[in-house]
Amino acid sequence: QLEKLKELKLEELKELKLEELEELKLEELEELRKLKFIEMFSEHVNDGKRKKYEIYRGLSENRESNVNLIKVNSGLNKDKLKIAIVHMDVNLSNCERSIKKVPNLNGKRLEKLYKILNDSAKNKANMIIFPEISIPYSWLSVMSDFSRKHNIIIICGLEHIVYENGLACNYIAIILPGKYNKYTYSIVKLRLKNHYAPSEVKLLKGYGLKIPKMKYMNKKSEGDFLKEYDLFRWNGIDFSCYNCFELASLKDRGLFMSYIDLLIGSEYNRDTNYYSNIIESLSRDVHCYFAQVNNSRSGDNRI
Repeated sequence: QLEKLKELKLEELKELKLEELEELKLEELEELRKLKFIEMFSEHVNDGKRKKYEIYRGLSENRESNVNLIKVNSGLNKDKLKIAIVHMDVNLSNCERSIKKVPNLNGKRLEKLYKILNDSAKNKANMIIFPEISIPYSWLSVMSDFSRKHNIIIICGLEHIVYENGLACNYIAIILPGKYNKYTYSIVKLRLKNHYAPSEVKLLKGYGLKIPKMKYMNKKSEGDFLKEYDLFRWNGIDFSCYNCFELASLKDRGLFMSYIDLLIGSEYNRDTNYYSNIIESLSRDVHCYFAQVNNSRSGDNRI
């Protein structure tokens, strides 16, 4: 059965029902997963067929984290990428207002956001990167619409979203523009932060809120959310995004060694010396470009 499954194309494999894989042993499933993992990263992942976008799950060799491959088919291959780093003051009081469910959505703040977006487009940026906890969730549609119209990737940290059960979630949003036939569109991928910083935990618990519990793929865990990372492929460029304190994990920041061209850190971080050492080591170890975008008060924004 294993040999027959190996011969299947990816689309055929995805259509299989769960019971058709039940006869396989654990090590056989692992062998099949690794084989398809390599195939998914080949240049012939679509077998010549044109599709809007694809999402594959479970690509990582590290069984602790789930890795998603998200590919946007735009028919272009860029050999250069122009990145706009947003050097902005992230006011913690705005974050606290979102925690209290009364976010700051006044016109002046929105006007500043539009100026940043328009200036980036005028300078022909392909990608705009905002710091962590810098954008209210309500303005995600504004960002998505701008990304689609101007064909620009937007990466931003959202202010905490507090649910009815008291769970405070810190998301990073990656917005990818694409084109299908003559139609333009944008994909919004939200990813929950896997590792909350100690100061962040203290702030949220001070408001009586709960921190999301992450569960791991290779461990028995009572967590509510699967620990995961994303690998994006857009216009021939492979990149991934990390949310601030996630970079402190040696295992996590080495997940994409030899798979990516660019790694991005969206941060709200005061300890710039510590992170400076991390990213300089990371860019050599993972062998990729690194773009760091932090609160302007702390600085050290660079590529």
